[in-house]
Amino acid sequence: MMAPVVRKASAQAADSLQPQPLVMGYSAMLQEYRNMRRIPDTTSISPADSAQDGVLRLEIDGMVVDETQTKVGRDFYDVFFENWGSPEGAFNYTVVVQELPTPGIGTRVLVRVNDEVAFQAQLQPRYEVVEATARQAVYYAYRLLLAGGGSAIQY
Repeated sequence: MMAPVVRKASAQAADSLQPQPLVMGYSAMLQEYRNMRRIPDTTSISPADSAQDGVLRLEIDGMVVDETQTKVGRDFYDVFFENWGSPEGAFNYTVVVQELPTPGIGTRVLVRVNDEVAFQAQLQPRYEVVEATARQAVYYAYRLLLAGGGSAIQY
């Protein structure tokens, strides 16, 4: 039977665990942060975007997030994502496909664009119904993005 191998920690490793002194205090950092100004990145703005000069843009743009929980919800998301296309000129937006399972009567899906409900419907577990409803949701989410806002559509 072999004896367990025990390694001794070196003095250098022990020294690296010591707290490092702060270069500046919290109040100095807070004051420096308050003095900062956001400067728009003009290198990423094309001439076609000249009407939107100075608008800060996210690196991750136009995300479609899946928050479904069941197979019916996942089928809805898959059809939605297959048919989704970002409107031209739309930026800094997030689309969230959310599902609220309701036992016995199917499931409720919501499509949110920038935290605003663009579409919601009660789904039946038949694929043809899921497919038609997802295409309808794409239409309303696209329309909401083009309008830059709008009211919720409920069926």
